[in-house]
Amino acid sequence: MVSNTPIPLIGSNAHTHTTFCDGHDSARTMLDAAINKGFFALGFSSHSYLDQEDWTMTRQGTLDYIARIRQLKEDENGRIRVYLGTELDAMSDVDLTPYDYLVASVHNIYADPAALSAPCGKPVLSNGKVRIAYDESPGSLSYIVTNLYHGDWLSLSRDYYLAVRDHIEKTTRAFTKGPVILGHFNLITKFNYTLGLIDESDPAYQKIASQVLLDCAEMGAIPEINTGGMWPGRNKEPYLNQWMLRLLKSHGYPVIIDSDCHRAGDIDHGFCEAVDAARQAGYTSVMALGKDNILEEIGL
Repeated sequence: MVSNTPIPLIGSNAHTHTTFCDGHDSARTMLDAAINKGFFALGFSSHSYLDQEDWTMTRQGTLDYIARIRQLKEDENGRIRVYLGTELDAMSDVDLTPYDYLVASVHNIYADPAALSAPCGKPVLSNGKVRIAYDESPGSLSYIVTNLYHGDWLSLSRDYYLAVRDHIEKTTRAFTKGPVILGHFNLITKFNYTLGLIDESDPAYQKIASQVLLDCAEMGAIPEINTGGMWPGRNKEPYLNQWMLRLLKSHGYPVIIDSDCHRAGDIDHGFCEAVDAARQAGYTSVMALGKDNILEEIGL
């Protein structure tokens, strides 16, 4: 439930996808939507290259993307601040030097085809493994739990969160020129509202998730309140649910609000709910990509 307290203009989004990856609209169209909403800054974060995937940028597409966002920076200088980022997948090995900031995320798990109790339909990669996405569909998550973990959702959760921590540790060490945003931290719960595969109230689950979340924040990553999973038939809360937000607030860590948008019309999707969730957790401000500085504090 969104409160009746007026919602401030967040005016910024750091998690934005385009047709360079799996987005539905061009970078120009996304930027126009942000301008029409009164945004003062927009960060682009197309998915980093992965081999044999159609939802990430290609190698050539990455070069085209960098050039295009740089051109938009020049075109819009003074009207809206444009930032060049990428959503860096944990399985990507790409050059980070062009980017102003990163959204560091885990989407997939590697599996030995021989260890699967049923074929997954994914191609075998050069490392001899198959790559399966947690968030592709309810069926993909159910497949992982059933055929790779044989119903042991807690072990899956532990491995996922430890992969997140490992990714953040490597990324914050390798990239120091700008912010590292912790992308959709609890992504494995994307379809939990309908599937109910993961018991998010289980103390063992909350223990591992809490420890990894605090570890990532301590490393300097900024956790995002990601509204991308808040749609009918999915979760009612953003990624970083209420107990996670309260945990971060109790330790003094900042958060950032992002829509993880793939369409221009969703540039600020769920921002009202995200602001309300932050307020409920005790936050009076959040971080955002800024007009004058890459990170600025926005009062709630």
